[in-house]
Amino acid sequence: MLLLVAGGELLVRGAVDLASRLGVSPLVVSIVIVGFGTSAPELAASIEATRIGAAGIAWGNVVGSNMANSLLILGATAILAPLAVERGPLWRDGGVTLLATLLLCVFAADAFVGPLPGTAMLVLLFSYLGYAVYQERSGGGVTAASDVTLAHDGAVNESEAGHWLVEKIENTVARNPFVFASLLLLGGLLMILTGGNVVVTHAIIIASEFGMGEALIGVTIVALGTSAPELVTSLIAARKGQGEIAIGNVLGSNIYNILGIGGIVAILAPGGFPVSLVFPDLPILLLSALLMLLCAATHYRIGRSEGVVLFLCYISYIGWKALTIMGQ
Repeated sequence: MLLLVAGGELLVRGAVDLASRLGVSPLVVSIVIVGFGTSAPELAASIEATRIGAAGIAWGNVVGSNMANSLLILGATAILAPLAVERGPLWRDGGVTLLATLLLCVFAADAFVGPLPGTAMLVLLFSYLGYAVYQERSGGGVTAASDVTLAHDGAVNESEAGHWLVEKIENTVARNPFVFASLLLLGGLLMILTGGNVVVTHAIIIASEFGMGEALIGVTIVALGTSAPELVTSLIAARKGQGEIAIGNVLGSNIYNILGIGGIVAILAPGGFPVSLVFPDLPILLLSALLMLLCAATHYRIGRSEGVVLFLCYISYIGWKALTIMGQ
């Protein structure tokens, strides 16, 4: 888990450094780059799970991570600092999040989730990314590099994860910022891939010791661990007044998890969706996406009261899962 969190920090920081020098807007950074970077642990864990034939952990990770993003992370972030929500990004990105969740429910209801549904998910993901970037650029969304650097500093720079390693690398290659950013990307990717291997391998050992099914261990322990980068990034962004980074991070991560990771898992490990997740976890996932959008659309602001509701919903879900584990 420590490797995943630190690797996610390095990957996000390197990606945002590169984006800031290209003059990409903070909103695009939060959705396209930060969202992808903080989803990298989920991707690494899910790919590793499919590689060793534990697709149940991969699908459980997708469902559980999105549940954690929509309820736990957004709730905790809003409790720390109420978040203002922009109308356009909310309906565009929130709408895609809801559509992706509905699509997953439809595919999971089928007896077979394979390459065709997986390809459809990936096509939808890249179509969304292309549209989001085009809309931002055509609408004057591109800002000066200094503005993006400010968003980067507020959202990522103060995270303690990987801080010591970042400073060591900075002292060595500070004269060439592009080399520095590239090294951060590569170092973060390596840590994430290694951490994903370790987490999945030992999660299966824990699951077997307690008699837990693969889907259950994926939706609880693995999902909570791989969601740590999103939690750290969103909390720091909220504390620094960068609400658009926090919300964009959650929405972007949710979209990547279902369409990107879900699509890859469907292609690499074709087969049936875990029956234990079809009901009631998928309906709960859909309700969590709806609840998140409802809270955000209320006065286009997620206040502390809405944050408490989201947070308590997640605690209730995890409590129910804990009782399930104890019952086994």
